[in-house]
Amino acid sequence: MFLYKLSATEIIKKIKAREVTCVEVANSFIGRIKEINPSINAIHQFEPERILAEARKKDQDIEDGKPLGKLHGIPISLKDAFYAPGFKGAKGCTHLFSVSPTDKAAVAVKRILDEGAIILGITNAPEFCAAFETSNLLNGTTNNPYDLTRVPGGSSGGEAALIAAGGSCLGLGSDAGVVYASLHIIAE
Repeated sequence: MFLYKLSATEIIKKIKAREVTCVEVANSFIGRIKEINPSINAIHQFEPERILAEARKKDQDIEDGKPLGKLHGIPISLKDAFYAPGFKGAKGCTHLFSVSPTDKAAVAVKRILDEGAIILGITNAPEFCAAFETSNLLNGTTNNPYDLTRVPGGSSGGEAALIAAGGSCLGLGSDAGVVYASLHIIAE
């Protein structure tokens, strides 16, 4: 079964019903990322062994009868705009990538992790997440999975491309337009 073709809701139901294991789900997405990422260049800081270790812990939590979060065992990708424990927050910038991995978590990331999600890796973003295309000197250009001669836009283009290609069933991105709209509303 190609689990990566299912929605997050369907996968969560299958995990909680014990129809599939978290390791099986993780392996499905790892395999898909290995297949697609060489051509779309969407995800970085992708470490399959880390993902599988987390999935084994999630499966053990199920076996031990621990309470399960709403996202228990779901693989989620994160735009290179959010701090996540064990990952470098480079924001598409070569200078920031030299910084050691953080132990911090953005509020949204913490909430996702608290609900039992597994981080697949960090998706590509333009430098400082400030462009309409997803390209930077650190990771290169992300390609549109439907037409490799085009880009998926930005600044969450890596996130969009990975999800569109079936490499992640859920992801965390951001949009500067939301920030500007929020500031406008607050100002009124």
